[in-house]
This record gives sequence, C-alpha cells and structure tokens, in this order.
Amino acid sequence: MREILLTTAFLLTFFSCNISNAQQDSTAVLLEEVEKLQNTPKIKVTNWKGQLAVTTDGEAFYTNFGGPGIKLGIKENFGISVNMFPSLKFKEEEGKSLISPTLGAGFQIYIKKHFVISMPIYYQVTRWKPAFGIGYAF
Repeated sequence: MREILLTTAFLLTFFSCNISNAQQDSTAVLLEEVEKLQNTPKIKVTNWKGQLAVTTDGEAFYTNFGGPGIKLGIKENFGISVNMFPSLKFKEEEGKSLISPTLGAGFQIYIKKHFVISMPIYYQVTRWKPAFGIGYAF
C-alpha cells in the first residue's frame, strides 16, 4: 500500500511539472496526505519476538515469555499491545510444586523498543489476579 501511494505521488509530481500552478498545488496537498499516512500509528499482529518479563501479583512471581498479540505502534519508540502471556508461576504452596505453568492475558507497554512494562492477569482457582512487572524485548 505504501509503495502504491509513493508511486502515485511520484507520478503525479512528475506529470504536474508541465501543468498549471493550480494542479501543482493539488499535488503538494496529495504529497502532504501521503506523508500523514506514513506517520499514522500502525497496528500489526505479532508472534513471539523474544521478550521476557518478570511480574508479580503480590503472592507469586511469574516469568513471562511474550506470546501472540496485537501491537499498536504509536511512535518510533513507544507502543502498546494486547498479548497472551505463557508463563511460569513461582509460588510455595503446600502440596504443590514450586514452579507451575500458567497462561495470562493483558497489556504491555513498549518504551524505546526494548523496555517492556507488563500488566497481565491470571486466573487462579476462582478469581482473576492482576500482576505487574517489567521486562526486555529482544
């Protein structure tokens, strides 16, 4: 889509050089619109890209391995995503293992492309438990 818009803008600019100033003004407006489209936030579906975060809900610690999600890149160095969080839960419970697998869902905020603030929620026994933590995206 971007290539089509850029090609269209180039062709309009090239052919409008020999036409009146009124048409040249409309080409400038078109080029401004193309530039605005290139700078708008982009939404994309992401798969696992090598991110790791550590979160806690106050009772247990979780190691999150970034899962599939939908990311909105707002600026070059800032983005927000809704993700699934395949995780390992670390909690001492009587009669249970110290480490157990779990799956969470929630939001992540990307700052400077690599720093991640994670806000997943996990379903534990009969209720949802929110967690909060930080991580790194490779």
